[in-house]
Amino acid sequence: MNFTVKNTTLRVILDLIYPCYCWGCGKIGERFCFRCNKYNKALNPPFSRPLEPDFHKLFVCGLKEGMLTELISEYKFHSRRYFAPVLAGMIYESVKTLPPETLIVPLPTIRKHIRKRGFDHILEISLELSKNSGFKVAPLLSRARETIQVGQNGKIRRLQAREAFALDKKTFCNIFGENPSSRDLLSRPILIIDDVWTTGASMKSASFILRSAGLQNIYGVVIAKNNGYEFT
Repeated sequence: MNFTVKNTTLRVILDLIYPCYCWGCGKIGERFCFRCNKYNKALNPPFSRPLEPDFHKLFVCGLKEGMLTELISEYKFHSRRYFAPVLAGMIYESVKTLPPETLIVPLPTIRKHIRKRGFDHILEISLELSKNSGFKVAPLLSRARETIQVGQNGKIRRLQAREAFALDKKTFCNIFGENPSSRDLLSRPILIIDDVWTTGASMKSASFILRSAGLQNIYGVVIAKNNGYEFT
């Protein structure tokens, strides 16, 4: 990689002169070019793990380090909404083997964060993933509590996550009916999406709610994982 745009001032200038350039190398015309994407995957490859009983499989696009951390940070905290297709593309490469009837379930974002950013960052990625994959977006979860987990320790995160989400009964009934009894419906693949796995408390809580509603075939995907490859 011959040219890496690291300097903030240089990026501001590029934003003004060339509204679309690669975040990794500065190439004009792409947000994250093929070469940088390939380079990032080589240094920080995607992986997956079975994680029963919560998930048949959890897909991870990479560890939270290097270029991937920068992309997530710019997207979430600097409102660079145009990175949604880039991150959705990374997710698609990890989950493209799932059946076409898979339903995408975005992890609900706190309303305060949506107002601050001007968009729901997880929903935006989910919609872009739907375009790539043909999977339908099904917001089966809603926010029950608006607790902020950033900066909290693992114990507090787990306690907060237990009460953070609820089943969106209206959406559930629209998809599965009032009294779902069809094994085919209840075994339909469900893909829960979030951006970063820290303790996994939020993702596990979401999975528990959907499994309690009778859904059986739960998968998860995150863009990045903190603290290495092991899950505890």
